[in-house]
Amino acid sequence: MIVVIADDFTGAAELGGLGLRYGMSVEIETEITDDCKVDLLIIATDTRSMSKKQASQETFKISKALENVELDWIYKKTDSVMRGHILDELIAILIASNLKQALLVPANPSFGRTISNGKYYINEKPLHQTGFSEDPEFALSSSDVLELLGTSEKVKTVVINPGEDIPKGSIAIGQACGYSDLKTWAKTVDKETLPAGAAEFFAALLESNGFTSKEANTCEPLILGEVKLYVCGSSFAQSKYAIERAKKEGKPVCEMPDDLFNNKGSQHELLENWTLEVLNAIEKNKSAIVAINKPIVSKPGFSKRLRELTAQLIEGVLSKTVVNELFIEGGATTSSIVGKINYKKFLLLSELAPGVIRMRVEEDPGVNITIKPGSYAWPDIIWNQKSNDKILY
Repeated sequence: MIVVIADDFTGAAELGGLGLRYGMSVEIETEITDDCKVDLLIIATDTRSMSKKQASQETFKISKALENVELDWIYKKTDSVMRGHILDELIAILIASNLKQALLVPANPSFGRTISNGKYYINEKPLHQTGFSEDPEFALSSSDVLELLGTSEKVKTVVINPGEDIPKGSIAIGQACGYSDLKTWAKTVDKETLPAGAAEFFAALLESNGFTSKEANTCEPLILGEVKLYVCGSSFAQSKYAIERAKKEGKPVCEMPDDLFNNKGSQHELLENWTLEVLNAIEKNKSAIVAINKPIVSKPGFSKRLRELTAQLIEGVLSKTVVNELFIEGGATTSSIVGKINYKKFLLLSELAPGVIRMRVEEDPGVNITIKPGSYAWPDIIWNQKSNDKILY
């Protein structure tokens, strides 16, 4: 069994989708259990939303627990643009697992996300000049990958080119401009090295270990449940554009009340009114779109409070009506929601698009959850789907 430790839920799901694509049985869990019998086990943590100390401790705890699991190798899934506490978590795994060094390859070349000359680029634009510079929790002000990773007295950090040896005892960032570079790095990983990074490096590792990508069945119909609830928790501009477009098209968009966003008035009463608005939309339309859709606020803890309020809303809605299909964008938002409603184990059903994954909830088989990263767009087959439509994917 291969084990992935992911720092957010959408990253976990994205690698789960890759597992399906490569013919593997896949399960996502929020905590390690003893009854997992799949090819690919993914532990979805929310360490990106924690403090450095908390993230390091949680990753160390999970890594130590894996001593009791029969596994072939571990992969540390990180954010492809290097947000989060990557260095601290890699060090935690190295210490807990007795691995000697780590190779971090966060590039996703097919998405235009590349690393060259020690810099990170998205479609040839320096990372800090993209929308990621406005992230409310991890605003990126540099494109220098060593600066993004940070430093530690415990380990040396370096940048190396494809084909170069990984310095013993180091955490090395592998530069990559194309998939051939990822294949080169995959062949470099040995039993003493912790591989880490984004989805495409994981795919290269699977191929290097003998797995073969399966062709998608484009004729298989996907029938979604009747009642749908969309949760749009992303601050990315394309998400806000999609919400504004949905409003113009007359779709039932239920935005967070201004006073609740600004922490004014009675939180209980405002949440109750928001819940009723969503319930009324579902009763009338068999669907509703929940959105924050407010200006970005970079105050410490502000985004976390919004996620927790959204999770409380979803918990309230699900306690009062049946929802068959729950669509959520953003890993931290997903973690807040599934944690609030106490979902812990997810069986992957299908990869609707790269990073867009549909799952069945073991604790509540009547609910399917489809999630995606905040920086990805919803496929039209999901966003524009009408009740009882059959769609092909």
